[in-house]
Amino acid sequence: MAGRVKPDLTDWSAQAAHYTDPGLPFPPGRPCGPGEGAAALIEEAFGTRDAAEHYVRLGRPRIGGPQGEGESRSLRGRVSDEQYQAFEQLRAATGASQSDLIRRAVDLLIAEAKGQDLIAA
Repeated sequence: MAGRVKPDLTDWSAQAAHYTDPGLPFPPGRPCGPGEGAAALIEEAFGTRDAAEHYVRLGRPRIGGPQGEGESRSLRGRVSDEQYQAFEQLRAATGASQSDLIRRAVDLLIAEAKGQDLIAA
């Protein structure tokens, strides 16, 4: 639309007013919204609906296994406040995710158990 000016990107109020303006036109040829509009955007990104559905069905890759074979196993446990604080400090210091640190801890426990012949090597 002629005469429309993008808002100052440092003025949050101006941005909010601009992007919530009901008269703001959507780019031509780019349907949006729920249902078929969203499906059209996905098809455009992947080429075909079948290709899009293939990638959506794959989901996240399974840890330690081929993609598409279901979710990775999940463990759950409780820790003391002190353990949690130390764990969070370790996570912050290493930049690793909670899952990465827990997998590493499990690997260390398994290696120790194998060394003590508690489980098969």
